[in-house]
Amino acid sequence: MYHPVQAENEDKELLALLEEEGFQLLSLLGRGGMGSVYSVEDMTLQAPIALKVVHNDLLSSEHYKHRFIEEARAAAFLTHPNIPPVHQMGLLADGRPFFTMREVQGSSLKDAIDYVYKKSRRKRNLSF
Repeated sequence: MYHPVQAENEDKELLALLEEEGFQLLSLLGRGGMGSVYSVEDMTLQAPIALKVVHNDLLSSEHYKHRFIEEARAAAFLTHPNIPPVHQMGLLADGRPFFTMREVQGSSLKDAIDYVYKKSRRKRNLSF
């Protein structure tokens, strides 16, 4: 599985790979089981966007690469105000697939779940 120490090394390697593709790494937005999402600047558009890329340790798995690509293709067909549109899909020089999308500001799904969980716990702890 994915480990924080690997993540730090992966971010350093990613910096140069993204510059080759015309992106400047700004910050990490989040990590999941299959990939990481970064805030990057598209140097051609001179605009901030989000970029999702597969974790290094999953590169040898055709299954995960295929799932990642299918996720990008599926998201590209969805139109909804709460789903950011996919702009571009490609491969980094090391073979990792990536896709870019509009960067959305706001709370994460984890934050929303934590909020609802804490709120429901407070209701259960009320005594009358």
